[in-house]
Amino acid sequence: MEDDDCDGLPMYVEEDEEEAAAEKEKRRRQSRKPPRMSVTPEELARIEFNQAVARKLYEYDPKLGTSCYTRAWFTK
Repeated sequence: MEDDDCDGLPMYVEEDEEEAAAEKEKRRRQSRKPPRMSVTPEELARIEFNQAVARKLYEYDPKLGTSCYTRAWFTK
């Protein structure tokens, strides 16, 4: 009869504070973002080149009163 009273209820397990803290730290480590990869010199050169091209094509238009791109390329 007592077994019927506990159907569907999870068992309560008392944990040590150390175990609970260790589990919490484990979950925290798993949920953190992975460390960012360092940028290689080749990637840095590519980024700088792309920014230089974007700056060259981004000009102020007095008619519009704002800056906009002056050219666009359509690539596949």
